[in-house]
Amino acid sequence: MDVDRVGRRVRAIITQDATGQRQRLEADQFIDATADIYLARQAGCQSRVGPESHAEYDEPSASDAEGVVLNNASPYYRVSPLRESEAPEIEPLPERANVGLDDLRPVTSIHTYPNGDLNMNPLHLMTGVEALRLDSDARDIAFLRARAHWYLLQTRHGFNRWRLV
Repeated sequence: MDVDRVGRRVRAIITQDATGQRQRLEADQFIDATADIYLARQAGCQSRVGPESHAEYDEPSASDAEGVVLNNASPYYRVSPLRESEAPEIEPLPERANVGLDDLRPVTSIHTYPNGDLNMNPLHLMTGVEALRLDSDARDIAFLRARAHWYLLQTRHGFNRWRLV
C-alpha cells in the first residue's frame, strides 16, 4: 500500500492485489482499523505500544505505571454442540503449545450465537507483553495454546459433547 499525502492529510491510498493490479482510492477520511496500523504507519503517523502517562495527554484515568502494559493476546474460537447421535470427539492435545495443561486456566468468556454455537474467549493464554516478545511466533503459539485450552475444557470441564467449528 502507498499513501498520497498533502502535508499531514491523506488524500488517497494506493492498494495492490496479489496479481500486481493497483487501485487508487480517494476519500475525505480514512479509518485505519487494521490491528497493525498499516495505513497510519505508511502515512508516517507516530505510534506507541502500551500506555502513556497521565501527563502526556492530561487523561484523568491514565496510569503512571512504568513499562509496557498490554492487554491479553489470547485468540478466541467457536464450538458447536454435538447431535445426540454423534460420539464425543476429543481434540488431541497439541505437542508444541509451550505451556503445561495444569498451567492453563479454564477462565473463559462465553457468548452464545443465535444458532446455539458458543464463542469461547479464553483469558490468560498469552499476555500482550509476551506476544510482543515472541514477535512473529506469537500467533502460532497463541493458537496452539487455544487448542490446549479447548482440550482442557473438553477433558476436565464438561465440554466433551462439543466440537471446534
